[in-house]
Amino acid sequence: MDRPRNLDEIKAAIAKRDVMLPRAMEHVAREVFRKPEMVAFDSASEIARRCHVGTSTVSRLAQHLGFASFRELRRVFQDDLRNRSLQTSKDSRV
Repeated sequence: MDRPRNLDEIKAAIAKRDVMLPRAMEHVAREVFRKPEMVAFDSASEIARRCHVGTSTVSRLAQHLGFASFRELRRVFQDDLRNRSLQTSKDSRV
């Protein structure tokens, strides 16, 4: 699987079952898609604590999704939040 460029591509890969996630990783994925700000702003260890899994589970999730590190995954989430914020700002000016 190529590295996804945005959250929509990550979600599509999971939905199409291009990526098969073990139960603990699937739990983390559901939580972070429900609250994307967790990945954008929290550390892998903080996400692990909130999801009641080990830090390595969060790191392995990033790798299963095609990223070399949690840091790369974080950038995608940060970019997505930034783009949504910019779009909201533009929409509110109209």
